[in-house]
Amino acid sequence: VEVWLKKDELMPLHKATSDAFMIVKSGTGKIIFDDSEVELFQGATQLIPENKQHKLQVTGTFNGGIILAFAAEIKFL
Repeated sequence: VEVWLKKDELMPLHKATSDAFMIVKSGTGKIIFDDSEVELFQGATQLIPENKQHKLQVTGTFNGGIILAFAAEIKFL
């Protein structure tokens, strides 16, 4: 899955039905979990556990790739 977001854009609260592995190709932002936040920057990688609710907020134009298991879904809450 390819993710493109503009500066200050927010990907609302969601979860995936499998573990998700994010690779930041360009831009900056953060993943916001209930109990923590992870800063993102070009070249960063992040494992997001299956069914872990989170949202993505970007502070600069953002492009990332997300690898999911076959037939996995992203569910917006």
